[in-house]
Amino acid sequence: MNTFKQLLKLPQTKAGIVTALVFQLVFFFVWLTAYAGVQERITELNVALINEDTQAGQMVAEQIEQHLPLTINTSMSKDEATEALNNREIQMIVHIPDNFTDMLRSDEKAEITYSINQASATVGKQALEQIATKFTTTVNEQVAKQQLVMGGEQLATQLEESGLPEQAIAAIGEELTTSLEAVDVAPIQANINKINDTEGFAATMIPMMLVLASFVGSMTMNMQIQIADITLNRQGFKKWNVFWSRQLLNVLVSAGLAFLTYGLIALFDIQVTLPFWTVWFYQFLVFLSFLIVSQVFLILFGPAGMMGNIVLLSMQLVTSGVIVPIAMLSTFYQTVSSLLPATYAADGYFTVIFGGTGVTQEFMPLILIMAVALLICIGRVAIKKTNKSY
Repeated sequence: MNTFKQLLKLPQTKAGIVTALVFQLVFFFVWLTAYAGVQERITELNVALINEDTQAGQMVAEQIEQHLPLTINTSMSKDEATEALNNREIQMIVHIPDNFTDMLRSDEKAEITYSINQASATVGKQALEQIATKFTTTVNEQVAKQQLVMGGEQLATQLEESGLPEQAIAAIGEELTTSLEAVDVAPIQANINKINDTEGFAATMIPMMLVLASFVGSMTMNMQIQIADITLNRQGFKKWNVFWSRQLLNVLVSAGLAFLTYGLIALFDIQVTLPFWTVWFYQFLVFLSFLIVSQVFLILFGPAGMMGNIVLLSMQLVTSGVIVPIAMLSTFYQTVSSLLPATYAADGYFTVIFGGTGVTQEFMPLILIMAVALLICIGRVAIKKTNKSY
């Protein structure tokens, strides 16, 4: 029992207990507040509606605008919508072809194409597929009912004007009823077009797994480096030499991790859609941004700054767009998302694994985030007294 009491008195033990408690509190608070009301905000998902049919297609397009629980954009051309979908600026394209009315009048199925980018959050993709299928069923019911009513009324009028005996009209009416019952009640089919699709469930988990592993690894590494930093300062090493040596280590480790990650992706036979050096440099920036950002709280507050990193970890997981689309988060969390590196890391990994327009657009945000984080660290080191611990 005496040993147990001594264990509880150690600062490392207290820090460990506090860390476990903080993890629980932070994850509960951040995740539950970030995902509160997500289902209601599904209306924030953006959809481009392309209608090329001026007859029946116009009616369906009006139904889509009125009843589809999404943000509908009708001003895009087909090419503009395709580019926006690849860039994840919109989440789905609904396309009604120019032969839609002709198909309804023929024996063939009319078709509405729903294009969904698979390089996006799983929750969003599944919700859009369900909405597309449900909406097509609703439209089918309305169109089939309208066709039956119009066809029945037209034939009834023609029979009355034909001058046939009532007995003959009754017999024809029975035949008509039998024929109408055989009418296709689903004249329209939904074509779910999965853009940038990839095979295997494991591949779909890579963006979330890499974001999580990379930041947790950065947190853990920086915690140990912070202890080494304090030790070197106490031993009389100049603070700037220690600081810039630490940044050099960040660069070298990031370069090595980028090679390692690419090798692991290849080892598990996960196909990438971009050239090797593009993927390598992108991963290098991601790892370096995580290392630099996760060192900020530690340089500012010492080992106690690990609590700040716990908050950052939770914030980045919920706002990066790997689980729930960013568009479905509240305005506050969308703003937070734009300021954290995991958002641009997730976007890039979706492109690397699934395909898209490239990752170069993610370079500048990551570089800017690193620059701001580095300036904060430089400011803290500048006011730090030499040979003193943080």
